[in-house]
Amino acid sequence: MTTGFYRPPSRSQKSSKRRYSIVHPFFMSFFSKEFYQDAGRNWKGFSFVYLLLLLFLCWIPTMIALQRQISDFMMTSAREFIVQVPEITISHGEIWIDEEEPYFIEDPESGKIFAIIDTTGQYTSLNDTTANILVTKTKAILRKSRRETRTFDLSDIESFTLDQDLMNRWAGFFEKWFTMISFPIALLFSFVYRTIQVLIYAAIGLLFAKAKKTNLSFQDLISIAIMSITPVLIIDTILSLKKITVPFWGIWCFVIAMAYLFYGVKANCQEEFLEGPQRFRAQGL
Repeated sequence: MTTGFYRPPSRSQKSSKRRYSIVHPFFMSFFSKEFYQDAGRNWKGFSFVYLLLLLFLCWIPTMIALQRQISDFMMTSAREFIVQVPEITISHGEIWIDEEEPYFIEDPESGKIFAIIDTTGQYTSLNDTTANILVTKTKAILRKSRRETRTFDLSDIESFTLDQDLMNRWAGFFEKWFTMISFPIALLFSFVYRTIQVLIYAAIGLLFAKAKKTNLSFQDLISIAIMSITPVLIIDTILSLKKITVPFWGIWCFVIAMAYLFYGVKANCQEEFLEGPQRFRAQGL
């Protein structure tokens, strides 16, 4: 029986090229022992390039779905809201509208009062109202939560006019550019988050490697950890697009990733590289 730790083939003993391309992890990470062996031995820093590509592709359908939701909202609720807004003029720090006051703007979806414009002094706070916005003669009050509001002093504004044309231009800009701006930001933050995650998983992988008596380096385990979260990210993206909710999904994600991490470590054990009689001898049979 073999004793001590097994070290997978060194760089001089193995091919200098990756056996599998950057496309293969998208399906082979679900089942292939040979792929996890290649990832552990040959991918090294290239695995982070793959991680960035994986996140990029996972975010694309999410952003497309988000863009559709924004477009639908702009065509329905936003349009119904904007047509209720009167022309609001601020001159020398004072607000006025050419409408009977107090003026109420409803939430198109719930039918409840969403905003109140009152320069007469009848309304001075959002207390005892369902509104989220109150515009007085010199202030704008916004409700942040049930117990917290924020007040903006408008008395320093010399001249400004808010009308439906301006709001429609704002809405059009938001609809056109929001996903394009948020996409790289979301990609960057998710890459940082997943990088931290795989570093933690690689540390856990050290325990798996010790248990299997395989002397994998931390860098090897990072590559294996990145491949182990691939099935989780793909499944999570599909569930999100289908709007399917799985109870305790966060816990299941961790369990699935750990199972693939252990599978990847085990794939790099001595016995997995041996064939026929050699494997039986290594196992002490």
